Amino acid sequence: MKSKNQSHWILKEIAEESAPRTTINQWSQIEARLVSSPGENRLKMIARLYTSAYILVTAVLILLAAIVLAVPQARASIKEVIQRMGMELVQPNPDSEGAVASVEPIRITPPPSMTLEEIQKQFPYKLLVPTWLPGDLSLFHADVIQSTSDENTPGSPCVRLSYRPTGAPLDDPRHISFKVSLGEECGGPFLLPATKEQAVEVNGQPGSFVQGGWRSDGKGDPETTYAHLQWDDSLGDAYLAWEQEGLNYFIAAFELGLTREEMIRIAKSIREPW
Repeated sequence: MKSKNQSHWILKEIAEESAPRTTINQWSQIEARLVSSPGENRLKMIARLYTSAYILVTAVLILLAAIVLAVPQARASIKEVIQRMGMELVQPNPDSEGAVASVEPIRITPPPSMTLEEIQKQFPYKLLVPTWLPGDLSLFHADVIQSTSDENTPGSPCVRLSYRPTGAPLDDPRHISFKVSLGEECGGPFLLPATKEQAVEVNGQPGSFVQGGWRSDGKGDPETTYAHLQWDDSLGDAYLAWEQEGLNYFIAAFELGLTREEMIRIAKSIREPW
C-alpha cells in the first residue's frame, strides 16, 4: 500500500476536514428527504424544483430577447418590411438569411364558388369588380374570407376573385388575382422590392405598381436581391395596389405579361356587377 506521507494526501485530508464531502454533494440529502417525506410533501418539493427551473429558463429567454432587440442590425431586419395595400415592400438585402417563399397564386378549389350576389351579402361595402380584362380571361373563382387583424380582434371581410383563361387547365399559371379589403392583410401579401415600386395614379388616387418577379437561378438583377433571390423585371408578373373610398384594392397578374397601362385599365374598369 502506498504511503500517505505525501503533500497531496495531507492537503486532501485538510480539505476534507474543512469541507467534508457530505457538505459538497447535497443530492444524497435531497434524495433522503424525498424518500422520508410523506407523499404530499414530496410532490410539493418536486413542484418547487420544477417551478424554480421554469423561472430560470424564462428569465434567460427574456434576457436573450432583450439582447437581440438591442442590436441595431436586428431591429433593422424587423423593420425592413413595409406593408402597403396588399404588398409587402422589402429593402434589397443580399445578406438576409430569411427564408422567402416563392410567390404563388391563391390555392383555389374547383367550382362551384360563391356568386357575386352571395359575396355582396357578406361584404358590407359596395362591391366593385373589373369589367375589362385582357384576352379571354373570365371569372373562375370567388369567395369571401376574414382578413387578418390580430389574434384577439376578428378581421373584416375580404373579397377574392380569380380570373383565368377560359378552358385552361387548373395547372395553367396564368391568372389574375383581384382583392378588396378594409385594410388588414387579405390572404397573405406579396413580397416585393421597394426599389422597384412605381408611383401611379388610379381613379384619382395614388397607387403603387411593381413589375417583374423573383428568380432563384442567379439570372436576375444582382443589385436587387433578397436572401438567395434576385429580381427580374422581364418576368411576366405585375402588381397594382391603391386605396379607393376607404377600401384597399389589389391586382396581381401572373405570367400574362401585362403592362402598367393594362393593369391601370383593369383598375379603372371596376364597376358594380349589376
